[in-house]
Parts: sequence; structure tokens; C-alpha cells
Amino acid sequence: MEYSKVHFKKIDFVFFNAGRIREAILEARFGRAEHNANGSGVGDPTAAQAMHKILPIKSVVIGGNRLEWPESWIRVVDAVYSLCDERHLYVLAAKYGGENYKRVCQRLHIAQSTHSKMWAEIRRYQELCAVQEGLIRIF
Repeated sequence: MEYSKVHFKKIDFVFFNAGRIREAILEARFGRAEHNANGSGVGDPTAAQAMHKILPIKSVVIGGNRLEWPESWIRVVDAVYSLCDERHLYVLAAKYGGENYKRVCQRLHIAQSTHSKMWAEIRRYQELCAVQEGLIRIF
């Protein structure tokens, strides 16, 4: 299967910035709760606030980059982390924590080829979870 560089560029952005995305989601939710009913199409202020709290956030801006459907992307991050076993988790966390793959291989006592295979499996998890959320298409 040919992996799209564009998809993985976005996936890497999301995984590198997952903490910032979570914060932006909270800020967007808090900001939405402060909105009044003007322009929402709902006359009741309480109902308008409730709708603002449950409707999906369409986008957030992280480091000057706009990310659409951030809550769906965070579900992808959480799903990938939950699918990984202990060794894959270490490889995943090390990658997005900036650790060199050679050091990861030393710590896990694995060959570079094993690391590459593990990383390919993680990439597959990432892509499939993003496809499942409807965030990317692979065809």
C-alpha cells in the first residue's frame, strides 16, 4: 500500500501537537459557552449555550495552521495510543517526543529493521484510524 506523504504530514502534525490541540478544543468550548444566542438561530439563551457545548468544533488554529475537526483528530490520537502494546507505545512516544530512533533501538534492545517494522505498524494504525473518523481518504 502506497502511503500518502500529505496524509502523514497532517498525522504527524496532529501527533506532535496533540497537547496543544486538546488545549485549543477546551478554549473553543469555553469560548462557545460564553456566546449569546445571536446568530445561532435559537432564541432561548440556555438552549443556545447547550447547543454550543455539544456541536462539534469545526476548526482550531495551532501554530498558524488551521486544523479542521480537531475532536475527531484527538479521537484518532487516543485510538492509536490505545491500540499499541507497551513496545509500540514506547516507539510512538519516542518519535513524537523527539528521541532518536537509534536510542530507541538501544533501549528496547531491537534491531533497526524491527524498529522500522514497528513504525510501519503504527503508521498503519494512524492511517486506518483517520480513515475510520472520515478525516482522510486513501484512494
